[in-house]
Amino acid sequence: MSKPYDAAAKTLLEINPQDWVDFLGIKADRVEVIDADIATVTANADKVIRVKGIDPFLINIEFVSWSDPNIATTCLDYSVLLTRKHGLFVLTFQVLLHKKANRRDITGRIEYVVNGSRYLVFEYDIIRVWETPVETFLEGKLATLALAPLADFPARRLPSVLRRIEERIESEATPKQAAELRTDAYVFAGLRFSEKKLESLMKGASKQMKNSSTYKLIFNEGREEGREEGRDEGRDEQKLITTREMLIHFAMRRLGSPEERTRVRLEAISNVPELVALIDKLESVETWEDLLAIT
Repeated sequence: MSKPYDAAAKTLLEINPQDWVDFLGIKADRVEVIDADIATVTANADKVIRVKGIDPFLINIEFVSWSDPNIATTCLDYSVLLTRKHGLFVLTFQVLLHKKANRRDITGRIEYVVNGSRYLVFEYDIIRVWETPVETFLEGKLATLALAPLADFPARRLPSVLRRIEERIESEATPKQAAELRTDAYVFAGLRFSEKKLESLMKGASKQMKNSSTYKLIFNEGREEGREEGRDEGRDEQKLITTREMLIHFAMRRLGSPEERTRVRLEAISNVPELVALIDKLESVETWEDLLAIT
């Protein structure tokens, strides 16, 4: 799966893996997210869910946003490598985010026959998000909420869908979860809607949503604040927290997880424009040290 949807999807798993297990209809009381650590196949370590208990197993959820002719065999490879590494069997789910990810050969089954004999059968489950009623996500588990913009609803309902996403975030999410869910919801919405249309629809939504639900609007406001002298840049603490978490969210895709000392330095940044400037510089740096040297 191509970025930025790859990183966005992985953060959703980390928000609450139990939510995803419940969403998939699997009964489990104790679960955790683990690093797949199969770098021989992919440079980006995937996240998988370990279901604990008497008979533990793994769940691999592959989020797919484009037409990948190798996705089924890739899932088979992952399953074999994960089983070899962890000694646990793997249930595989392909979450197709958009119609352009759909293919005729994505059937939920691979079968190899050699010289007339069945050599191997691999089965996986498929979830086509655009066929899923939007209420499934709007009223379902919090960790799946950001997929709502890709679900089954007419485009004219986007403002009301985004308002309902915001209402749940405001009432249920922690500040860190809120930043991740808002960012991911906007990223996924961009897979279905054009930037121009999305921004236009967003401007017609409530002031609260305009201020908190899209990172681009927050970034634009941050830049504007930086140009106005005498403005109290720290007055909106929630916007500061949200922008900082968005910086970390996007930077982790390129730079990996920050060390504790790096997080301390990020926490010390107390204005939105400075955080926005760091986001703008992400493509030109290779390490967290390089990024923070810019400040």
